[in-house]
Amino acid sequence: MKNALTMTAAARPRAGHAATARRRAPPLGALLLTAAALAATAPARAAWAAGADGNHFYYTLGFAGVRASASDCCGTDNRDLGAVALALGWQPIRYLALEATGLAGVLDSTDQGATLKLNSAYLVSVVPMIPLEDFAIYGRVGYSHVTLGASSAFGSASASDHDTAFGVGLQFLQPSAGTRLGGRLEFTRLYNRDALRIDALTISFMQRF
Repeated sequence: MKNALTMTAAARPRAGHAATARRRAPPLGALLLTAAALAATAPARAAWAAGADGNHFYYTLGFAGVRASASDCCGTDNRDLGAVALALGWQPIRYLALEATGLAGVLDSTDQGATLKLNSAYLVSVVPMIPLEDFAIYGRVGYSHVTLGASSAFGSASASDHDTAFGVGLQFLQPSAGTRLGGRLEFTRLYNRDALRIDALTISFMQRF
């Protein structure tokens, strides 16, 4: 009998060990909350990971508010213009894209009978990106060609020139749309030579295909 009691006591788990085992096991509720949190953040984490290492083509279409600033010894003359902006891009890897962009003027600026218009602007640029889940901060550097037109009661004229363009922007991709749809907000310096500076602030819709 003593041997049987000894064997029974040895087989019974000690209370301290059982309590330790219960403390080590995570509650079921905590596991469910953790799983729910991971599921909720999965689309955002996958927004840039989905096909990020493959080839992506995309386009953006939007409106650009353009400011042309001319400086001389008497001060600075600022003209606010408007343009439709269309870009076609190829993103071979997650952190880099190549783009061709075109702007066509739709809003002119008239002062004292003289009208200034952005006839067109073209850019070919490299776009490095820093992905942040479903957002990305990106830069831009490339070649730009800008054509301005001026007219008054005495006639009209236009002039074209090229320069190095650069800019910075914020890109958003909608996870619920499979990262195919999104938008952009970007500041770009299109031209900065011969006392003339042309800047653009562009908001656009984006779609990958």
